[in-house]
Amino acid sequence: MLGIIRLIILLALGWLAYRYIRRFLALDKPADGSSEQSNSGSDRQQQSLPMQRCAQCQIHLPEGESTRSSGHYFCSEAHRDAWLENNAKDH
Repeated sequence: MLGIIRLIILLALGWLAYRYIRRFLALDKPADGSSEQSNSGSDRQQQSLPMQRCAQCQIHLPEGESTRSSGHYFCSEAHRDAWLENNAKDH
């Protein structure tokens, strides 16, 4: 029983050391002079944008990166033009 407790304590200490080392190495990562905080802020802003689906190929992308036309979202102008051309033939 005592051996299991020692094993659990050693595993916990190893996990804490691993987390500490990863955090320490991550602080040294930005080499371009920008702070990690500003990078994570832009990541959060990117993640908070609503996702939209391209009407042509059905992939999902952030609304800020999409093109909108006729009430539909598209991943590129080429897909918008193709969808509008195909839709015009259907009517």
